[in-house]
Amino acid sequence: AGMIRTEQEEFFIEPVERGDGVIDEEEEGGGGRTHIVYRSSAVKKAPISSAAADFHSRGADLGGLMDLESLYRGVEQSINHTRVGRTRRQSLDRAYNIEVLLGVDDSVVQFHGKEHVQKYLLTLMNIVNEIYHDQSLRAKINVVLVRIIMLGYGKSMSLIELGNPSQSLENVCRWAFLQQKQDTGDAEYHDHAIFLTRQEFGPTGMQGYAPVTGMCHPVRSCTLNHEDGFSSAFVVAHETGHV
Repeated sequence: AGMIRTEQEEFFIEPVERGDGVIDEEEEGGGGRTHIVYRSSAVKKAPISSAAADFHSRGADLGGLMDLESLYRGVEQSINHTRVGRTRRQSLDRAYNIEVLLGVDDSVVQFHGKEHVQKYLLTLMNIVNEIYHDQSLRAKINVVLVRIIMLGYGKSMSLIELGNPSQSLENVCRWAFLQQKQDTGDAEYHDHAIFLTRQEFGPTGMQGYAPVTGMCHPVRSCTLNHEDGFSSAFVVAHETGHV
């Protein structure tokens, strides 16, 4: 599975059979799996409803997260004290790294299958990284995956409130903040959290939701994304761009 990029178009490569986690006889015998190659432009999306468009125009309201501000201030001094150590992660030619925590709910794990989901997620994030390497950005930005957390059914259902993107995003951001490592020098310390779900957290056609600005804020640096195959990489890249 992966992506082929040309000057004119991107092509996705995916296994034809997905979601059951079963290895067929051909794959088990070393013959490989049947794959399909398709253009990114061929992906059909549901029309965006007026409600979904309105949510995006207003941006996310994370007022409910402000009770975490006291906790944020409590760790801020520690963060500032050790921030100098993180400069070693930037190359001399001023490449910028966005170190990412990837949260994945049970709906994604069940769809792709437990045996295949990790490889799928790594490929998806590699595509996101390639999108940020586009020359039109005029900046060297690397999306670096430092940690993956796969949630069980119960926790997944508690975070996503169907049809309520604001509350769902608030829940996800709160969860991501609480997963943060105290030591900025920790290999799993993240700058930004990306959450993937197949649950319908918003109106028809809503593919992602994120705060407008907040990448440098430990509480607000998070996005909520509807996962729907490799084309979701463009949704993830877009929503992270809002932050």
